[in-house]
Order: sequence, then structure tokens, then C-alpha cells
Amino acid sequence: MSRDYVSALAVMLALPALSAAQLQVTEVLYDPAADESRWEWIEVRNTGAVAIDLDGYVIDRVGDLERVTVLPNITRSPLLGGEVVANATVIPAGGIAVLYNGQGLGYNPARFRAAWPQTTPGATLIGVEGWSSNQLTNSPKPSEYAPSLPAMTVGLWANEASYRLDVADFGSPGAPNRRVHRTDHSAAAFGYDDDAPWRDALGRSAIHYISGPVFEPSSWGRSNAPYGGASESIKTYVPEPVNAPDYGSPGIVAPGTPIAAGLLVTEVMYNSAASTGASNEWEWIEVYNTGPAIDFAASRHWLDDDDGVSLAEPNLTAGKIGSGGVGVLFNESAVSLADLRTAWDRPGAAPINWIAVEEWPALANGGDLIGLWNNAIDYATDQAVEAGSIARAVAGVAYDDSAPWPSGVDGDAIRLANLGSDPADPAAWARARGAYADPNAYGSAEVFAPGGVIDNAGGDQASPGYHWPDYYPPLPGDYNNDGAVDAADYTVWRDGLPLPTETASAGVTDEADYVVWQSNYSGAGQGRAVSVPEPAAALLVPMVGVACRGHRRGLDSEFAGRPRDSR
Repeated sequence: MSRDYVSALAVMLALPALSAAQLQVTEVLYDPAADESRWEWIEVRNTGAVAIDLDGYVIDRVGDLERVTVLPNITRSPLLGGEVVANATVIPAGGIAVLYNGQGLGYNPARFRAAWPQTTPGATLIGVEGWSSNQLTNSPKPSEYAPSLPAMTVGLWANEASYRLDVADFGSPGAPNRRVHRTDHSAAAFGYDDDAPWRDALGRSAIHYISGPVFEPSSWGRSNAPYGGASESIKTYVPEPVNAPDYGSPGIVAPGTPIAAGLLVTEVMYNSAASTGASNEWEWIEVYNTGPAIDFAASRHWLDDDDGVSLAEPNLTAGKIGSGGVGVLFNESAVSLADLRTAWDRPGAAPINWIAVEEWPALANGGDLIGLWNNAIDYATDQAVEAGSIARAVAGVAYDDSAPWPSGVDGDAIRLANLGSDPADPAAWARARGAYADPNAYGSAEVFAPGGVIDNAGGDQASPGYHWPDYYPPLPGDYNNDGAVDAADYTVWRDGLPLPTETASAGVTDEADYVVWQSNYSGAGQGRAVSVPEPAAALLVPMVGVACRGHRRGLDSEFAGRPRDSR
């Protein structure tokens, strides 16, 4: 081994020690109200006198399998949709950074700031790659590979070499089981649990570091708005499409001559690619009329399948199809006509004849039997058949999603290739794409909801980007965490609000917390008596002594005069 290699390795291994002296995890939102990992985040503080570049950092959870290939979770030039995008990675000396889900928010820090408008303007927002494999579990289970650490423990390593040093093999030579089991060589780490004595995040609040050992529950408090600079995230929207690309040819007549007069089911979109909204939101059925013009307001029809409860009344009661014309039936309760036109009507082409259907029969992705009936007796007769029947229907089809029917049709309509073919013959049908594809098929256009779709649900409580120097332990009875035990803390207790600095009963607000407040408020050493209300009189006796100066933390500390942590 060359001397140069040894020197280089020594430098690499020294980097974590240097940054570990500077980096400090100060706040973590692991259980956002929306319960979505894309809105989890980690706040990190650079306590040193020089900037830190997180480019190349590795983030992983203790207990997870060692990565075979270690790719950095933080990089200044990540890929998004195959394109290189810019990503901030440097935390200035004394600065704060918020590590957010890069892919989840599209490496767009503006989306984070929109949801958290109180975020410090100078805070660095750093997108993290691979967050989905490092989700901050809401109810973590202790790791058998690191029983002395909190149930969820996460490390930030400066490079692969330091990461590998915190991995060990818990298996055998023939069956290795290499796990991350510590954070000794990480640049920063944090841990938490959702059970007492850890602070209960209440499904919406971040936890913030106060002081002391980072893996001790007492070193962390809960961020509660409006105390300590914490605020609530707000509901935000993004202009994302509410549909996904589907393929078909609704309204376009297939070639051939029908074998019989009347209505004919000619195309079915039963498995839309859209994952938003109702599961049957973008389904539709194309019907061709080979007979006289039909007005469904005058000749009401039943559209149904063989699943569920039979219809009490006809559900196709409006719309018209002319002789030789086409109508496309859709679920009026799940999607608007305007959205369908946006998705499928093409500029310069004749408008599609969309026809609304009430009580839409959801079309099964795994195969279904659907029919149209024009009288109650025929409909009831077919519905009475246990296995389902369309024998008396004026039109229908029994399709499947496996051979000999066209398969792999997610997002593709299936279409009767020739009007003269028998709809009961699987070989008569073709999918929109692939082998024997519909030559007239085209892709649907994106549909954007007015105002966009919800991005952040709002209601989370935290203070991203803020960290006041706080070297003092939480003051017993200081329930609004403002550095003083005073009347305001009694109000917090009286109203049953969550206590960000609980010092008695973890997770509950009860009389034990009152006793802690009372003893510290009256024993503030002010040299005169202070009236303290009793719990039973909380709503009857007005508070007195509001002007009395409360017991303040750190008055004799070397840090007196510096800003207190207002969390």
C-alpha cells in the first residue's frame, strides 16, 4: 500500500470527525399531518466557523442492510426525470439547512417555502435523493442490531468510507447479514421513538433538539405553534395533472359493417392509468348506433355489470346517438364533462358525443360483464342469473384482461377492430397500443384542476430554519418554552394544551404538571409572596401577579445576554 494512498485514506476518514464537530441535527418532522414521506424533513445546524459542503453525503438508518452500491444521498447535480438539476449543498458557518425530500418535491425549494412561509430566508434548503428508502417511520421498532440506540436512528456520513466503518456483519460466512449498527463515524446523527419518555409528535409536530446527549429523550422537545417561533404549515397547491396518459380513440368509428342493427359496444376504457381521484373516474364505454336515432331521455336504459346490487331505476336517461353515430358513456359523478373534453377532444376534430351516466358500474380491471338494457323485465331477468348474463341486453360485452383477450392494457382502451366482428370473440378486440394496435388511438391530454391539486395538507407545527442558541435544559414549569415560569405557562396548562417542555407526565397535561409549575412559580426567589390559583378554581379565579418577574433560565450563565431558544 503506497504512502500516498494511506495519506489520502487518512484525510477521508478525518473529514467526518471535522464535520461532526460542526454539524448538529436540531429539528425533525417525521410524522407530518399528511402522513406523506415527501413532507418529512431534517433541520441541520452548522455550529462551526467554516462552511460545510454536504455534497457526497450518505444518509441511512441504523438497522438497515448495508448498501451494496453506495451512492450519495446529497449531490449538487442530482437527476430529476433524466435531467440534471441544481441543488444547494453548502451550509455557511453558523448557518441552518433543511434537508427535504428532493425527488418528492421535484428539487424545488420554492415548494417547501410555500408550505412553510416562516422558514428563515437565509436557511439553505437541500434536496435529498433516495428519501423513499430512508423514510422516517412514525412508529419505529427497536433494532436488534443496535438495542442501545433509539428505535429510529439516522446517521449522516460525509462519505462512503466513513459509512462502511459503521457497518458490521451479523450473519455467517455462508449467509452474510451486513447491517448499519452505529453512527460513531457519522458527521451527525439523531434518534427518536414514538413512545414515552420521548415526546409525542401528535401526528403533526416536529421534535427539536434542546441540549444534552442527542439520543436522550430529555434532550428533545416538541415544536408547538405559536410558541418558540414555531408556526403551522399552510395548505398549498401545485399545478399537477389530475389524470395520467391514457390511450384510445373515443368517438372514432371503426371500419366494417355491423352484423345487426341496434346498439353495439365498440370500445372500453376499463383500466385507466390515472392514480388520482376515484378508481373509476376516467373509465368510459363507446357505443355505436347502427339503427335509428335514439334519445335516452325518451328511451331510458340501464347500464350495469354483474357485480353489486341491481339498479332500482334506469341510469342512462339523457343524451342522444344519431343513426350511424357514436356516443361515449362516462361516469358523471366522478368526472366533469369539461375535464373529459380537455383530456380527449382534439383541436380541429369534431367534438366527442359524451353521454353522462348516473350510478356508474365500476369496470373491473380483471375482467367484467357489462350490458345495456332498454326495459326493466329484460334487465331483471339477466340480473337474476347468478353467474351474470347479457342475453337479453341490447348491447354488451364480457371482456377479460388475459389471453386470448388483449393483455397489458393499463391505460389502454380495448377496441372492436371491425364493426362486422362478433363482440363475444376475444380475437375481434385490439388494444390501443402494442401488437395489432388501434391505428386511430391517441394519448389523452393532461387535465389540471382549477387552482391545482393539494401539495401540502397544512397543519404541521415546526420552526424550519430557526435555531436560537440554547445551552440550558428546559426549565421545569416553563410550558410555553419562553425562558420564564410565569402566568402564561399556567394558561397553557389550564387550557389543556400540549406542553412543549413536559417535566412531569409525559404525553399528558394533568395535575402533576400543575404541581411542577406551581412549585417553580411560587419558588422563583423574588422575595415576596405570589398568589397561585388552585386547579379547581382555574376557570373562576383570575390570575394575579402577572407583573411578577418569573424565574428565568441561564441568568448566571456565561451565555446570559445571548438570545434564548424560544422554542
